[in-house]
Amino acid sequence: KRMYVLQQLEDGGVGYNMPAVLELTGPLDRGRLEETFRQLVERHESLRTSFETGPDGEPVQRIHDSVRFQLDEAESADAFVRPFCLEEAPLFRAALV
Repeated sequence: KRMYVLQQLEDGGVGYNMPAVLELTGPLDRGRLEETFRQLVERHESLRTSFETGPDGEPVQRIHDSVRFQLDEAESADAFVRPFCLEEAPLFRAALV
């Protein structure tokens, strides 16, 4: 609840983002990597969660049955870190840099 309220007040800050960078070596099967992330999102409710303001003005957590996930591409790790829209699932992203 606190994170949702703070995100609304800060207008999309990145203070609660948890970025990580992994360096991959060798050949990459992009399709297989993307499918692996899709399976993670499908398996874990926290990755299929979004938040909205309920009729009483209180934040409400929504767990979606399924959400669309797409592996992004970014020019740099710095360009990849950006605010999440908490009203849209998944609250998880991955990119090839």
